[in-house]
Amino acid sequence: MAAKGKQQEFLDLLASGANYVLVEAPAGTGKTYSCIQAAKCLWDNNMLMPYQKVLILTFSRNARAQLIKELSSLSPGDPTRKHIEINNYHSFFKKYLDVYRDTLGISQPLSVVDDDDYAELLAAYLEIQRKKLPKGLRSNIFDDFSLENGHLILKNSQSEFKAKKEKDIIRYLDEAFRFTKNTGFICFAQFGALTCKILQSSPSVARAISHDYPVVILDEYQDTNYYQEQFVSSILKESRGIFFADRFQMIYEFRGSAEERLKQLPKKYLDLKTIEFTEYFRYKDKPDLVDLLTAIRSGTEFDYSKLTNGKLLSRSVACDPDWHIKKGKSAKTQCSILSKQIFYVCIGQVSALLKKNKSIAILCRNNNVASRLAEVFFENNLYPRSVSDTNDLLKINKILKKCLVLETLHTKVPLLLCAVALCMMDKKIDGESVETLMTYTGASLSRKRKSIFKALNAVISPHLDSDVLETCWEVLRKMLDVMNNESEQMINYPRKRFVEHCISKKELSADDIDKVMMQRQYIDSYTQITPGLYITTIHQSKGKEFDRVFVVDVDSIAVERNLLYVSHSRMKEALYPIQIKYLGYNH
Repeated sequence: MAAKGKQQEFLDLLASGANYVLVEAPAGTGKTYSCIQAAKCLWDNNMLMPYQKVLILTFSRNARAQLIKELSSLSPGDPTRKHIEINNYHSFFKKYLDVYRDTLGISQPLSVVDDDDYAELLAAYLEIQRKKLPKGLRSNIFDDFSLENGHLILKNSQSEFKAKKEKDIIRYLDEAFRFTKNTGFICFAQFGALTCKILQSSPSVARAISHDYPVVILDEYQDTNYYQEQFVSSILKESRGIFFADRFQMIYEFRGSAEERLKQLPKKYLDLKTIEFTEYFRYKDKPDLVDLLTAIRSGTEFDYSKLTNGKLLSRSVACDPDWHIKKGKSAKTQCSILSKQIFYVCIGQVSALLKKNKSIAILCRNNNVASRLAEVFFENNLYPRSVSDTNDLLKINKILKKCLVLETLHTKVPLLLCAVALCMMDKKIDGESVETLMTYTGASLSRKRKSIFKALNAVISPHLDSDVLETCWEVLRKMLDVMNNESEQMINYPRKRFVEHCISKKELSADDIDKVMMQRQYIDSYTQITPGLYITTIHQSKGKEFDRVFVVDVDSIAVERNLLYVSHSRMKEALYPIQIKYLGYNH
C-alpha cells in the first residue's frame, strides 16, 4: 500500500515541519498504516537523531497489536524499525513509575495487583491500624478525581462516585496513597495519577522523555482520560505531537474520555494543523457499507434492506424491551430467552461461514448477553473464542503469585487446578468450574473417577509433600500437557502461553509475573483474529476487525450514534444486523 490522497497530504505536512497535527481518521481509512508511515517519514527526512525514537502511544491493547503488526510489514532492513516504540499508556507509565517511585516516597518495589486484591490488601493494612475505608468506594476512583492543594477536583463527569461524600473520597485517596507508599502495592487505575505526580514534582522527567522521544503519536486520542491527557501535555511542551482521533468512536466516557478534549486542541496548540481521512480503503469495493457508515456519521437513516454485503436478520422474542435494567430471576430468565433466540436466528449463517473458514463476531451491548450467548453456543458444541482475556489473565497472575509461597503441594492443589481450568476455552475441567475446583484437596482429587481427573491426580500425587517451586512448575506443565493430549476440551492458547512464559523463568518472582503481563499485555489474546467465532461486547471489539459481524438488537444501539458506528465498522466483508421485536415477558 502506498500513501495517496489525504494520507500523502498528511505526510507532506510532517515533512514540512508541522509541530502539531490532528488527523480525523474514521475506521477503515488507513490510520494504522499512516501511524507507521509518519514515523518513517520523520526518519527519512532526518528529523530524528540516531538515539531518538518516535513514541506511538495508544489507549487500547487492540490498537497496539495492530500497530505492531503494521510495523512488521516494513522491510527487515528498514532503519525506521529501530526508531519506533509502540506502547500503551499503562505499560509506558509503569516503566517510569519503577524508576522514579522514590520521588513519590514509595519505599518498596512496585507490585501490580488487580482491583479485588488491592481492595483486600488495603482493607487488611488499615485494619491493623484499626481503621476502615468508607463504603462504596473502589480503586477505579483514582482516574476520576484529583487532590489539588487539599481540594478535591472531579475529573470525570461520568464518574459513578461523583455523588459520594467529598470527605469520604478524600480519605480514600489519602489512605490508598499512604498504603502504596509503604507497601509498593499498586493497581492499574493508579498509574496515571502517580505518573502525573512524578512529572509535577520533577519537571526534568518530562524533559528527559522529550529528549528520547522528540515526536509523540497519540493513537485513538479520543479515548484518553484526564491523567493520560496531563501526561501528554507535559511531554508536548518540548516534543512534537500527532493526534489520531475519531469523535464517532468515542465510547469510553464512563472511563473519563471527553469530547471537550478534542475541541480544546486548536486552542491549546495554536499552530495545530487538521486533516481528515475520507477514503474508506477497507470498503473500497463495498459501496453499500460506505453508504451505511457515511449515513451513521451524518446522522441520517439507512435502509438495511439495501445491504448487499450482509443481510438484516429479525426475530420476535418473548421478553420485555427493558428487561436488562431489571434485577433478579426475571432478568436472568429473559436474558437466557433472548440469547437462545439470537442463537436460532444466526446459527444457520454462522455455521455456513465457519465452514468457509471465516472470522465471525457476534457483538452485544451488554456483558450478560455476551456471556449467556457464549454459553448457549458451548451447549450446542460450538466454541466461541475470546477477544479480551484481561480478567482471566489477572486471575492466573494472582494464582501464580500465590503458588510462590514456600508450602507443600498439598496446599496448592486447588490453585494448580484453577490455573489449568483458566487455560481452557470454557474455563472448566471436565465441567467443573473454577469456583468448584477451589474447594478441592489432594484427597478429594484422588477420589474422582472421571478419567481426566485421574490423569491429573497421577501427575500431582507423587509430589504432594514437595515444597520446591521448580517441582510445582513442572507439575503445572505436565497438567497442561494432560489437558492438551488427553482431554477433548479446547485450549485457550494465549492464556496457556502466558502460564508457560511465566513458569519458564528461573527463580520466578511476583515482579517477573507482572513484567510478563505488562511487557506483552498479553498481545496474543488480541493480535491475531483467526478464523472462528467470537462473542463479545461492542466495547471489547473496538480496534478489532472480523470478516463477518452480527450486531445484536440494532434498534437499542441506534439511540447512541457512536456505539452504532463502532459496532457497524468492525467487519471487513459483511454485516448482519439483528433486529429484535419484543413481545413482552409472559411470567
